[in-house]
Amino acid sequence: MNYKDFMASPKRDCAIIVHRGIWRDAPENSLLAIERAIAGGFDVVEIDIRKSADGEFVLLHDDTLKRMAGLAAAPEQMSAAELAQVPLRNRNGAPRMA
Repeated sequence: MNYKDFMASPKRDCAIIVHRGIWRDAPENSLLAIERAIAGGFDVVEIDIRKSADGEFVLLHDDTLKRMAGLAAAPEQMSAAELAQVPLRNRNGAPRMA
């Protein structure tokens, strides 16, 4: 079932949606945060999508990478390969603990 049909179904119970994944000990909008939401049994993960300089989709809520990686650059100013090398911080700005 796709998302639209799932949300429109009158037979489903209340959907539990997580915003940016489970980012308590993972960077928000990261694959780790999304995987934790799936493992936790949540129905939907709401994510924020932007584009890199070379047109690839990336997940980031903010206008720049300042809060999540300490860089003043916007994702639109970097290639997908460059963005893939940027270490992300947890939501509170602390370095990610594996």
